[in-house]
Amino acid sequence: MDNPRHFKTGDFHSYVSVLPHEAFGLIFDNLVVASVDCMVVDSTGKMLLLKRALEPNAEKFWIVGGLMQPGETFEAAAQRVLEEKIRLGISETNRFKFLNIHSYVWARREQALQENGCHILAITMAVIITDEEVSRVHPNDAYSEVEWKQVEVVTIHGTYHPALRTCARDFLLSVQKIGT
Repeated sequence: MDNPRHFKTGDFHSYVSVLPHEAFGLIFDNLVVASVDCMVVDSTGKMLLLKRALEPNAEKFWIVGGLMQPGETFEAAAQRVLEEKIRLGISETNRFKFLNIHSYVWARREQALQENGCHILAITMAVIITDEEVSRVHPNDAYSEVEWKQVEVVTIHGTYHPALRTCARDFLLSVQKIGT
């Protein structure tokens, strides 16, 4: 798949504000929301997996992710999400590479009426980080545990969500393309 493109038409300005927690329940009941997931890989080929403390997918290992904000490019959203979620600042947006897009329909969500679930369209980006950057990874309270697993192991290990295994396979394919 080619990289998705971001088009800004006209004089768009974002008016992002902090929404009350209750508003997200209404949003999730009525809209498919967009998020950016970021597959973080170290120099030895291990990917960062974080156990989610919150719904959706609570108590399961996942990659770093968060909702997009209006007007953000995929790279800028990945950059912001890494800073907010794991306190990792990456200033060069060209280090982020498009991996895939997944549509997730989760049975549960963190917001009110949890059993209503949510539907999220996730753009997955990948970034390879240095050893020094690995030492700066500090997840926020949305995550309860950290693991670094070889990407190859995640592709075949049945305990991981099929989408996570697909991300790992897509990452390996993208690395092979670059090497040829």
